[in-house]
Amino acid sequence: MNQKLTLVLALFSLTSFTFAGPKSETKKLIEFGWDEPSTTFLKEHIAEMEKTPFDGVVFHAQWRAPGKTTGGGDFMWDCWGKRTFTIEELQPSLDDLKATPFKKLTHNFLRFNTTPSKDQWSKEDWFGDFGPILANAKLAARVAKEGGAKGILFDIEQYTAPLFNYRAQREAGTKSWDEYAAQVHKRGREVMEAFQEGYPDLTVFLTFGHCLPWGESGAGKKPLADVGYGLLAPFCDGLVEGVHGKTTLMDSLLAANNIISPRMAGKMRYLDSREDEQERGITMESSAVSLRFQAMSGEGM
Repeated sequence: MNQKLTLVLALFSLTSFTFAGPKSETKKLIEFGWDEPSTTFLKEHIAEMEKTPFDGVVFHAQWRAPGKTTGGGDFMWDCWGKRTFTIEELQPSLDDLKATPFKKLTHNFLRFNTTPSKDQWSKEDWFGDFGPILANAKLAARVAKEGGAKGILFDIEQYTAPLFNYRAQREAGTKSWDEYAAQVHKRGREVMEAFQEGYPDLTVFLTFGHCLPWGESGAGKKPLADVGYGLLAPFCDGLVEGVHGKTTLMDSLLAANNIISPRMAGKMRYLDSREDEQERGITMESSAVSLRFQAMSGEGM
């Protein structure tokens, strides 16, 4: 297919009962598409790219063995696997970012994919050794921070293996939905904590969240255990649980529950009721809010 697909994303700083983040003065346009640049492309073409109407881009980083000028691979496709990468292997990409004179494109995100090989995932899934994945998540966040990016574009699409399909998991025949959901929830929390270890108070920009399994389930008519992205729901719950400090996770729970208008998502700090919270753009006291949740058959409530 030769037609270029470009997805323009509106970036908001959202605050809900779980999320915290810096105050957003205006919406930002982030370019994310098949023409996604590498760090080298950014360095070489930044002047041309800054003539576009965007405020930032999603980019990817290449890894390369220390001392080599060729070889290596794409970190975003290799990070969710059994190999633990080092800062030395990503140093050339980090050097590119530091050498790029960003002026207009200042809201940039390093892409991080959930893309293990199908063979690997069939042998060791959510119950396997997650050490390398968590180390790579921390490393990705570190590179984003030191390279001046706003955070991570976390792409959870199942490009290479059915990570979020319960029926396709290695031990689905012997482990219940509840057992898998609990483990995936734990992994989501661990990944978010790893991102924050590498980059405190970062922004994590999701390609898809609860909307995907909710849509697949027909708005709750089918069990999450029976849809392709069912395990994404507990994974996102884990991500939310792992958020702390001023870290921002991109979602719109308040708007989805009709508590505020969707047009106000990213603008209204609904739960920051104190005047000093509004002025400083930070959450200082916890607030309670009731959200509607429709339990689905197979969720193990």
